[in-house]
Amino acid sequence: MKQEHSNNKGYDDSSLAWNSSEVTSLEREMLLGNLNYINNKVISNWKKGVLTSLTVLVPVLGQFIGLIAGMVFVSDEAKDKRWFGFVLMAVSIITFCTLALLWLNWRGIL
Repeated sequence: MKQEHSNNKGYDDSSLAWNSSEVTSLEREMLLGNLNYINNKVISNWKKGVLTSLTVLVPVLGQFIGLIAGMVFVSDEAKDKRWFGFVLMAVSIITFCTLALLWLNWRGIL
């Protein structure tokens, strides 16, 4: 189905024809509100790596930093930041539980 744009100035502008049945994935994400390039910046891979490494390698304090950073990212509108926030919180919780179990086993409580 072709639709053509017409103007009121008397000349034909048939070069502005489009197929209304096709919506690209980028347009779909923009329509759903998952992309907001004006106010939000994408997190660089370098920052993601540093935060994840800090969360895993630094005992207890790293997990709290990971939880706080994850909560901040989850509250953001950008889909990428929300997803990374969930991942960061999950890594923090899993790492903390693993360290707690290892510590309890080392102390002979388990």
